[in-house]
Amino acid sequence: MKFKNDKNIFLSNLYHSKFKDTIYSNLEFKSMEHYFNSMKYFIPKSNNYYTHVENIRKIKSSEDIQTYSKAYPYMCSIFCSLKDQVMKNGLILKFYQNPKLKKKLLNTKGEIVADLDDNYWGIGKDKKGKNKLGKILQEVRNELDF
Repeated sequence: MKFKNDKNIFLSNLYHSKFKDTIYSNLEFKSMEHYFNSMKYFIPKSNNYYTHVENIRKIKSSEDIQTYSKAYPYMCSIFCSLKDQVMKNGLILKFYQNPKLKKKLLNTKGEIVADLDDNYWGIGKDKKGKNKLGKILQEVRNELDF
């Protein structure tokens, strides 16, 4: 199942669904994109990390967050080793705190979830990517199905 279509757009990190991070920062985020990119600065406590987190939280468009993150380097040596777990934690928070989205996620039971955009997080255009986001979404779906 691809999640760039209207029916499954709620699976996308760009989809706006507020949730509170109760694991790292105790802050509220508008989307997974806001959360994940904020954690790039928050977890390694980069220089001026709180300024970056607050700037990202204020950005209205999820797409503009990627531009921001590219303009301000973060400590990948620390964050990149944790990014899969950070993604999973955020997705658990997103779906647990949004019951309607949780129900929609659980309704995908048995389906393979895949994003096309990226060779790490998705399957990529050549369909040879790692599909980490899709696999994590499937793990979260299984964990929330209790």
